[in-house]
Amino acid sequence: MIIYQGVSGDLYFSLLSSPTPALVQTDFKARNGTPLSSGLWVDAKGATETYLYYIAEDNILSDAIYAGGKWASGNLRNIKLKPHPESKLASVLWLEGAGKSSQWIYFQDNDGYILEYGRLMGVGNPWNGGPDNSSEVSLLAMAGSGFGLSYDILGRASQRLRIYAQVPNGTVVSRDYSSQLAQKWLDPYPVYTPPTTTPNEKIVDISAATERNGNGELLSIRLLFAAQEGRLRELSFDNSTGWDTVPLDVAVKTQARVAAGVSQGNNITAYFQEAGEEALSLANLGPDGRWNVRTAGIN
Repeated sequence: MIIYQGVSGDLYFSLLSSPTPALVQTDFKARNGTPLSSGLWVDAKGATETYLYYIAEDNILSDAIYAGGKWASGNLRNIKLKPHPESKLASVLWLEGAGKSSQWIYFQDNDGYILEYGRLMGVGNPWNGGPDNSSEVSLLAMAGSGFGLSYDILGRASQRLRIYAQVPNGTVVSRDYSSQLAQKWLDPYPVYTPPTTTPNEKIVDISAATERNGNGELLSIRLLFAAQEGRLRELSFDNSTGWDTVPLDVAVKTQARVAAGVSQGNNITAYFQEAGEEALSLANLGPDGRWNVRTAGIN
């Protein structure tokens, strides 16, 4: 499923089985330029639900759920969270064990800190702060920084969540949450520092795609980040070599939003909008390690 905001401000979605765009039916209209985040959950009976997070016209963080072929509003907006005006959104599904899962949403507050709220999956379960009953990740990000998530899982005994954001000194850092280390957030560490030629480069959107082997073990992370001036780059992490030091250019001029994902066979695709273009573009990572850009045919 691809979800995006049209020029009218309405939200639309397209399915692989039905590529014609359709309206996301919600009780609360999204504000123009809202960030979006989504996730997929499969219940014990094999039924799927797609969760969409957005900021409504009244600036309240809201959600919508797609199940059984139709959309319905969720209950996230009941706690009346108002993110920073330039906040981005990121979300993840976390395995709790005993057949339970939880969903988590991340956003930036008006002081610049990244907050998290989560809930156990299931009808009527409330939204709460983090595992220690605090909603703060204790990561102060540059105002309007893009931030993204990657999730490593090898069973409940070995899970790691990585959150990427640009901090006030301009460095993009990762702050990791590990289930193996007493459920604690680890100290942030640098992933990318803008070059001396563009020391004030502002990263306004970040998305991460994770490659795994047949056993679900992490192979690599592809971190895509969009600068305010429009350049879209990719930085990769490999289990054997760690993080690259020099990013790879994906596109030169974009409208500074990017979404990336991995489909079956570890096919990595990034969606973005090039400057001056109405249609979405997509980039596929080829076997030669280079990105191939073409139109996605979606306006």
